[in-house]
Amino acid sequence: MQADIENDSRRCVILAIKAVDVINFAELLALPAIKQLTQKHSKVSSLLNLFTSASAQDFKTKLSEYSDLMSNEGLTEHELVIKKSYVEICTLNT
Repeated sequence: MQADIENDSRRCVILAIKAVDVINFAELLALPAIKQLTQKHSKVSSLLNLFTSASAQDFKTKLSEYSDLMSNEGLTEHELVIKKSYVEICTLNT
């Protein structure tokens, strides 16, 4: 049961990262099931946290640490940088 929750949570994070219309990662990070990812799927959790905690420049620099995860999940650096840009724009204070 716990393994199913972790695997489903992991998949949810990957799909949210891939989805063009999902940019509010703070809400996703607040979910109890997503918080459990830090145990078994730390790379997925860490990548998700980058979207909310890293600057755009740090984000791009740190992506190389996730090359295996990106390759396995069909994520490209270009797509992730664009997604991070959207997150940055949407969180600007006006």
